Amino acid sequence: MTLDAIVETGIDIADREGVAGVTMQKVAAALGATKMAIYRYVPGRDELLAVMLDRAIGGAPDLSTIGWRDGLADFARKMYARSAAHPWIFDVANGVRVYGPNELSWLEAGLGTLATTTLPGPARLDTIVLVTAHVRMLTAQHTQSQATETEIAALMAKILTQQPDSFRHVASVFSDPDRAGRDNAFDFGLSRILDGVAVLVEQSHES
Repeated sequence: MTLDAIVETGIDIADREGVAGVTMQKVAAALGATKMAIYRYVPGRDELLAVMLDRAIGGAPDLSTIGWRDGLADFARKMYARSAAHPWIFDVANGVRVYGPNELSWLEAGLGTLATTTLPGPARLDTIVLVTAHVRMLTAQHTQSQATETEIAALMAKILTQQPDSFRHVASVFSDPDRAGRDNAFDFGLSRILDGVAVLVEQSHES
């Protein structure tokens, strides 16, 4: 019995059943131990979840050698990859709490990408919050339904064909032969966010 074994077991359960499935009793049973044995290593479920979160998110990537826009894009894509592998992490990463060292390293890396700009500190922090919120939203969407826009269009084809006048805008979009940008909500949204940040950066240079 080690703390590492307890944390990894908790992560495995969360990956399969969601964070609601993680109980001290279930973790203990998976390790062939008693519930009380777990409490010798971690004081309670909240503390276990906090360590699981920090372990699952891992250390932040090194973004120090690239510009702010490419850096933020890399930040978002790598965070999305981590959250897609462990979609429960955003269920734990809620509310006012102390960040673990790995999670704090992500904030440090994200803010670091903007350190070369003239954006004030609050704007840099708000930018990281916005980018993270985009990752969180698409992670939740991916978790709830992995259907692509193409698959959704196929499912709705019958009703769109039967009632084209009632839903003409929807039918027009889904029947558009130009499929460029389809099934690309993450990159599309991220690019629009970064476009907006670029305007702020430019304005901050001029002021």
